[in-house]
Amino acid sequence: MSTSQNPLAVIRRVAAPLGPGAVFWLALTAAVLWIHRPWAPDETRLLSVAWEMWQRHYLLIPVLNDQAYATQMPMIPWLLIFGWKVLGTHGWWLQILGALFAFGTVAVGSRIVTYLWMDQIYMPRYLPIVLIGSWFWVISMGMSPEATALSFFVCLALLGMLRAWRYGTRGGWLLYGAATGAAVLTSGFVALVYVLPPALLAPFWAGREHALRWQHWYQDFASGAGVALGVVLLWGMFVANEYGQEFAFAYLYGALPVASALYPQDLPPYAYLLMMFPLLLPWAAWPLPWLRLWQLHRQRPGSGTVFILCWVVPTLFLLALLTDPQPQFLLPLLPAGAMVVTYLLLNEELFDQGEDRILVSLAPPLILGGLVLASLAPLLSGAWVTDLGASNLLYLGATAAAAGLLVIVLPRLGIVPRLLLMFAGVFLLAIPILPPIDGIPAGLRELPIWVGAVIAVLGLASGFVPRFHFYGRVVKIAAINVTLAMALLAVADLQLFPSQAMDAPASLLARTEAEGRPIAHIGDYDGRYTFAARLKSPIEVVAPDQISAWSASHPRGLVVADSFPWETVVSPQLERKSLLDTVRIWSADTLLSAK
Repeated sequence: MSTSQNPLAVIRRVAAPLGPGAVFWLALTAAVLWIHRPWAPDETRLLSVAWEMWQRHYLLIPVLNDQAYATQMPMIPWLLIFGWKVLGTHGWWLQILGALFAFGTVAVGSRIVTYLWMDQIYMPRYLPIVLIGSWFWVISMGMSPEATALSFFVCLALLGMLRAWRYGTRGGWLLYGAATGAAVLTSGFVALVYVLPPALLAPFWAGREHALRWQHWYQDFASGAGVALGVVLLWGMFVANEYGQEFAFAYLYGALPVASALYPQDLPPYAYLLMMFPLLLPWAAWPLPWLRLWQLHRQRPGSGTVFILCWVVPTLFLLALLTDPQPQFLLPLLPAGAMVVTYLLLNEELFDQGEDRILVSLAPPLILGGLVLASLAPLLSGAWVTDLGASNLLYLGATAAAAGLLVIVLPRLGIVPRLLLMFAGVFLLAIPILPPIDGIPAGLRELPIWVGAVIAVLGLASGFVPRFHFYGRVVKIAAINVTLAMALLAVADLQLFPSQAMDAPASLLARTEAEGRPIAHIGDYDGRYTFAARLKSPIEVVAPDQISAWSASHPRGLVVADSFPWETVVSPQLERKSLLDTVRIWSADTLLSAK
């Protein structure tokens, strides 16, 4: 079968379903750039690795504090360096990368469903909306550029394999191999866990619609795997030539993912199963997909459904064996979950079977969940939730419950209620800067800024929401989901990781280096200051029992402690708190005088 087509026609066909999803993506990207700052230690470490590679001309391998950093693969640092050469050394380029990979995953996922469910004409248009409307996807788009990059390359590899399946083209396997190699250079050999199972288990799903010759299938798969191996070995050859074969093999062997400091550690292997439901929120809380699943349970599953099972189930099993359970390792599987949700929602055979009932809408879970969250706020006050702020938990729950009510009433609102909603939000945003007004409760001035923003955005969005029909409901729910997720990200950035927790220490360290004074760090250094302070020299790492000796030999220096709980009777020169730890900086001469 000939597959030669006009390139412009191909671009138009691929881009046409992405219109509504592109609007959500642009709004999210703008919000992430405005709200989010790199968080310590994960994002700041990634920026510092790229900065050191660029400054010290170690372009083959990632380095951290002038040491080879074997747990970091080079793809994201390379892309950061490329962007810095064009745009300058800005931290926001990391967020741009994450957003671009997120949109690329959405675009590729839209093409994947055209191969898996060729009879479902609405899925390519609505899959981007469902995926972008997932809370975990929105949050990860700003905070996990490495995970979104892996998601993109995994989906791109599977797209190449599916193209080879549908059309029998060798170019599909070439794309599979190149994307797999890029995935390995992004996250290490754990990337193979996501791309190998669907190809190796092809007899379970591919033969349902094609009479394939399996000998040829596995021969073609071997050629694609050879391309992937060639991409990785090409990089390994350059590393071996520069640093030696033993170093290259040790680096490749150690390329396994590292747990993020933002998530719980030492979870049991079955935690991956428990994570699947919350990662698919809010769609997993919508009763309608579960109703549709029950209606389909007696039908023979098609190639698309079995493909998703062959992709997700073995990957979950292998991840449980190879990695410490972490939510970001499931991000490359989130497109698969979004495909299942989209299929269940938009299957034309199931239309007009109760989807207009309020009980199977998203309103009841939102209202119930919001009320539960709001009621838990006073009960958890004084526990771990105090770091988040019990008041913010209360506001978040109330906002979720209000959003559930809006799911019901927004389609019926006229122009006047919509304008009142917008003006109410803008008024709440403006209250802090207005002079005191009689009759207005003083508590309104203490509301978090995101409350007014959410109300204003909902009022604005309601003017563009379609009337109460099923496709419009999916768009409306996605719009509300994106708004809530952005509000959550804003709260996290403003309260959990305040900017002063990083800016002030970085400014002090930058001045110290400019003055030619040495800097020591107590315990392992995670790279959080190197890029923020634009340091050009490594920070000296010292053990707690070596601080006195180091201070004696460097009396003009600074001593930094953050993740290591080192204490002294001397008051620090600077102290800043964040969610994970407290940064303290002492002058070496003051530590000496306290002896």
